[in-house]
Amino acid sequence: MNNHQFEDKVIASLTRSVEAIDADTLQRLADIRRQSLNTASEKISPTKWLTLDFWRGNHLVPAASLAFCALIAVFLVSSPQTQNPTNVIPSMDNQNQVAILELLNNPEDLEVLSDPDFYLWADEMLMDETENAV
Repeated sequence: MNNHQFEDKVIASLTRSVEAIDADTLQRLADIRRQSLNTASEKISPTKWLTLDFWRGNHLVPAASLAFCALIAVFLVSSPQTQNPTNVIPSMDNQNQVAILELLNNPEDLEVLSDPDFYLWADEMLMDETENAV
């Protein structure tokens, strides 16, 4: 028996089993299908929260907004920069800016800098230089 004959037998068998279903079962299946389609259409779409209708029925939104604004105000008032104005980030000189741009342009160098063995090697080289200088 080849694949085509097997497929025909399976199709015929499935068709007979569908035709043999009684009316009560067909009605129940139709009801279940209708119910699942209605449930799927009632789910909130990803963009529904952007509409005004979504927010009208939700009474917690104003309270949550107020709490969020209060939290942001607390962070702004108690930030370290407002308490200690001497905490200023030093400006970078041109040499540091050029080094950063070179690192951004060469991703291979970024991989080297994230390798811990590189820092061990750099420490060894610095120690060798200091020992040779003395």
